[in-house]
Amino acid sequence: MIVVISGLPGSGTTTTAQKVAQLMGLQLITVGDMFRRMAKQHGMSLLEFSRYAEKHWEIDRKIDEEQRRMVREAEKGCVVDSRLGPWLLPEADLKVLLFAPLEERARRVSQRDQEEVSPEMTLEREKSERKRYMEIYGFDLANTEIFDIAINTCTWSADQVAKLIVYTANLRKAVGGDTNTSH
Repeated sequence: MIVVISGLPGSGTTTTAQKVAQLMGLQLITVGDMFRRMAKQHGMSLLEFSRYAEKHWEIDRKIDEEQRRMVREAEKGCVVDSRLGPWLLPEADLKVLLFAPLEERARRVSQRDQEEVSPEMTLEREKSERKRYMEIYGFDLANTEIFDIAINTCTWSADQVAKLIVYTANLRKAVGGDTNTSH
């Protein structure tokens, strides 16, 4: 089984993906960590590196190919934490969108990265990513039709969000796969 968890920065994708992978006994693939490592290697903040990647499409292409390779090699299936995963991995069994209010997402990113990140900085990064993905792939991150479920991560605890996803994945498996004919 391949479960893809997507959402804007600070929506809880990494935390949730870790918990879901653990609960389901599946390999975890975290694309955001790849991007953060590359930003650090370039000596840039995430926002700076995001802007840099707007002009250097090879960065996204490299990360995306690595993501696809890791998914192909995951023998028992995997949980993928990836903003573009729902589009890049059409074979995914379950595509999950996580969301949270802007202020909460900025607070979470600040806490995670241990540096102050304002809601305005968060919006600027999101705008950069949306522009980049539209130019490179023609994917509109604002299009939520591709997702099977969407969960507000401010309504539920991280453990509850993970359990909702596991429940949904198990239900999908029990009823024989894709029940949504619009995919």
